[in-house]
Amino acid sequence: MIRVLLIDDEKEATDLLANLLAQWDDISVIDKAHNSSAALKAFLKHRPDIVFLDIQMPGSDGLELAKEVKSFGLKTEIVFVTAYEQYAIRALRQEAFDYLLKPVSRLELAEVLNRYREVSKYLPSQIKVNTKNGFL
Repeated sequence: MIRVLLIDDEKEATDLLANLLAQWDDISVIDKAHNSSAALKAFLKHRPDIVFLDIQMPGSDGLELAKEVKSFGLKTEIVFVTAYEQYAIRALRQEAFDYLLKPVSRLELAEVLNRYREVSKYLPSQIKVNTKNGFL
């Protein structure tokens, strides 16, 4: 199960994204947050696999929040979801997993999720050692 946290100051945006994500059986939206403070608490509480994060929010913006989230060293991927193209370079410099423009299309979302599924197969926490011969 892929555990997802949605962060956007607009409730309608998180609801729309949650509805899109509900189409996949292996996706679980574990929480939604509508400001940076609530988002950080939700992140630390749930430790999601993927955070879908808006950039323009009151207070700390999504880029600042992503930097803080990454500082915890967890294997959480950040997917920025925004209406603004001009933040793409800054997002990629923060090691964003992906960058989606609003309104999010089902096809683009599917591509992000498929890529995550492929990449997550190789995460160290999921590699098992064959104890019989000592090989991976």
